[in-house]
Amino acid sequence: MMTMSALTRIQALIEERQSPEAGALKLEELQAWSDHVLVRVHVAVMVEPYLAKIQRGDKYIESRLTKVNIVPFDRARSGDVILFKRSGGAVVAIAEVATVAFQQLSRPGALNQLVAQHQEGLSYESGYAATKCEARYASLLWLRDVKPIAPLLIQKRGRQAWLTFEPTARTRADAALF
Repeated sequence: MMTMSALTRIQALIEERQSPEAGALKLEELQAWSDHVLVRVHVAVMVEPYLAKIQRGDKYIESRLTKVNIVPFDRARSGDVILFKRSGGAVVAIAEVATVAFQQLSRPGALNQLVAQHQEGLSYESGYAATKCEARYASLLWLRDVKPIAPLLIQKRGRQAWLTFEPTARTRADAALF
């Protein structure tokens, strides 16, 4: 018997949830999905043109360049699932994390070197890296199996550009019993 991947299982949960009367997805439901599938679920808030580039496969490395150590830095792993949410809109795509790399950018020129090394997969617009010149932390997540989904609204408040839901310790312990 073939086991369904975490991506396929989350996608099935999304499809079950797709109905006009279901309303916007609550953050508690995302936590429940993470617990149910035993995988980290991330919500990445995206702007154009980067969301469209991910959907087309032109951008296959999602990056977060930050001044401080915040998610997803050192909190994403291979096999995690990312929901891509349009800034101010709905989730419109889903993908699995293939591999990750995290780097502290502590020396001059480290950001430029990182961007040059991964430019094709990052697919940055001209001048984007210069806007991140104060970044001290880089999170690079290689994507696989990017799939479009019917728009799914999430009851997200606040300006966080990245949310992470991971299986609770109790859920992991319960799963170990089986």
